[in-house]
Formats: sequence, structure tokens, C-alpha cells
Amino acid sequence: MTSVVEGAARPQAFSPAASAELGKTLADTPRMAALRAAAAERAGRVALPDARRERPWKYVDFSLIDLERYTPAIGATWDGNEAQVLDHFGLAQAQGACLAQHNSATVLSRGIDGVTINDFSQVEAGTAAARHFEANLGNAVPAESKFMALHYAFLRGGVHVDVADNAEVTEPVRISREYADAGQLATPHTLITTGANSRVTVIEDYRSDDGDILVLPAVEVFPGPGSQVRYITLHRWGASTIVAGEQRTITDRDSEFNSVSVVTGGRVVKVHIIGSLEGRGSSSEVLGLCLGNGNEYAD
Repeated sequence: MTSVVEGAARPQAFSPAASAELGKTLADTPRMAALRAAAAERAGRVALPDARRERPWKYVDFSLIDLERYTPAIGATWDGNEAQVLDHFGLAQAQGACLAQHNSATVLSRGIDGVTINDFSQVEAGTAAARHFEANLGNAVPAESKFMALHYAFLRGGVHVDVADNAEVTEPVRISREYADAGQLATPHTLITTGANSRVTVIEDYRSDDGDILVLPAVEVFPGPGSQVRYITLHRWGASTIVAGEQRTITDRDSEFNSVSVVTGGRVVKVHIIGSLEGRGSSSEVLGLCLGNGNEYAD
């Protein structure tokens, strides 16, 4: 049986002009600006997924979503000092690198030796992390579908985790994202790039309140040669949140990627997860767990 998301599609609510204005406000890097412009143009041409014709979407009918119910890039409506932020986002005991966001706005960012973690708007030009950012962003998850075109066109709150060569990161890198106002479109993007022979675990925690929120996440992971990356995602969405996302890993030689996705809430949580084993001797393991207690749909 196909689940239906009610409404009527009116994609004209999201214009290229609004996308360009957002990019200007966020001071996009050259790579991000190019992706945003191309995606905004494409978003106006492609339709929402057809559950009857496109097999990956067969169990959920997203074609009836009313996009005009949502406003992109609302921004933070909560503030606090560092101690309050750490406590509110469950990071008080975190010893490693961490980043917290409220409504796609970064309210805390802390790196450590060997790990750079930044909001896309904070990427420092001329650094190794910036070079990895410009070289990889958008290469794993392209703006092909309607949702990913909207994602890139209205992307705000992207997070780049860059790990240096030979870094043995003993404490998990923590990313905590919270969405707390109904009627918003959220477009979280996580880009993980790791240097040769490095080791890192990244834990990403998504949560929202019970308001009507549409989330279009994208995750891109590029493990470097001989590196090991563990990526754990916690989907703790509110009862009315709809999620349609993509995750893709492109491995380098002799690298290892392990992914665990845990879903404990959300009206609909649909994430396409793909592993491209392009490097010789590389491996990938993807696991998922759903703990439902009502009418949630997770796939």
C-alpha cells in the first residue's frame, strides 16, 4: 500500500531569485554558488517523485506535497551561552569536535587537532579543508531529483567535517541539529572528507518538534586511502516531520566505511543510501534500525 502525503504541488513558491538571494546572504563559496544556481534552475523543471513510476519511491507518494506550506532557511530562534548550548544539545560530555545547529543556523562549533568542523559559510579559504570542500561538494549526491534540486537551491546549515592524514580521532565527532518551528523547509548537508590512513567516528543527531516541517538532508562521505569512517545517524524527528534525503559514500583504495541509521520518530522518513566502492580493496557496511510507536513510516 502506498502512503500519501496530502496537499497539491505548487513548486513556484521556490524561485531562483530567492535561491540567489540566500546564497548572497550566506556568502557562498564559488563551488556552492555554482551548485546553488544550477539546482535552482533544475528545481523549476523537474517534478516531484512519482510513486507509481519510480520504484525507489513506490511506497510513499510525495507528489502531492504542497511546497507552499514551507519557508526555506528560517534561521535560529533560540540562543544561549556555550554552557547552555552544550547542555541543550546533549553535548555537555562531548570531549571531541562538535557542532550544534538550531533551525539550520550554527550556534556552536568546536574543532580539535586533526579535525576541522565548520558550517559551510565558515569554510576558511586557502586551507586544506577548503580545498577538500571545493573538490568534493556535490560529487556524491547530485541535484538530480526534485528534492535534491531544492536541497541545493536552498541549502543552509551545511557542515563539513575534514580529518587530516594519519589522524587517529579517539573521541566521536558530534553533530546535533534541531528544528523547532512549523512550516519550515530544512536542507541539512553533511560532507565528510578524511585523509589517508585516518580513523574517525561521526555521530549525527537530528531532532525536531511536533510542527509540520519538511527536511531534505544530503550526506556525502569521501573516505581517503586506507582510512576508516564510522557514521551513525539518529533520526529523532517530531510526529509531523517529513524527511526525504540521500546519503552516498565514494570510497578510495583500501578504505572502510560503516554506517548505522536509527529512526525513532517522524511522520515519514525516507532516505536513499548508496555506497560506491570505487577504490580497490575498499569496503562498506550499512545497517538500519527503526523503533516505531505510532503511525511512522521509515524506509
